[in-house]
Amino acid sequence: MTTWIKTATVLLSSMLAACTQKVQDQPYAEYLNQVPGASFNNPEESERLEPFLDMFTQLSPESVDAHISRVYAEKLYFNDTFHVFRDRDTLKNYFMDLTKTAQTDVRALDYAEAGDQIWLRWKMRTQFKVLWKDVDVTSIGMTHMIFDTNNQIVVHQDYWDGVEGFYAHLPVLGGMVRFVRSGLGGDS
Repeated sequence: MTTWIKTATVLLSSMLAACTQKVQDQPYAEYLNQVPGASFNNPEESERLEPFLDMFTQLSPESVDAHISRVYAEKLYFNDTFHVFRDRDTLKNYFMDLTKTAQTDVRALDYAEAGDQIWLRWKMRTQFKVLWKDVDVTSIGMTHMIFDTNNQIVVHQDYWDGVEGFYAHLPVLGGMVRFVRSGLGGDS
C-alpha cells in the first residue's frame, strides 16, 4: 500500500471511531453549578428585556409575529455565529424558517447592564433532525445587545460554543469534529 492510502485508512478509521464517541449529555452542568443563574441581575425584572424574553423563551411563529417589531429595530446588526442580518424583515424570515425545522427554548439566566447595552447569559435547548438523526442539544451562551432610544435592539451579537451546541451532534461531521478535538488533548 502506498503511504497516502495507509494515511487515508488510518484517518478514516479514526474518524469512524470518533463517530461512536458520545457527545457530552450535560456539557455545562459543572459550569452552571459553579456559576448559577441570578449571579448578576434577574432578567425577569428588566422591562427592556421583557419583549426579547417573550419572543425567545419558546421561539415559535406566534412569538416571532407578536414580538419581533418590539424587540428589533428595522435596521440592525444581528450575528448568531451562523448568520449575519442587517434588517428586521430578513431576520424575521430567518426566525420563521428556524421554527419550521427546530424547536428552540431559551432560559435567561442573568444579565449585566451599562447604559444602552445589555449582556444576557442564557441556556438554550434546541431539538432538530439532521438526516437520520434526532438531535437534542443544550448549550449556554451570552448575547451582547445594544438598544436604541425606542428600546429596540440595534446590535445583537451571540457568543456561544457552536461545536458543542451544534457541530459535534451532526452525523459524520460530528465524528470529524470529535476526532479533531480528541487530538487537542484530553479533559481533566
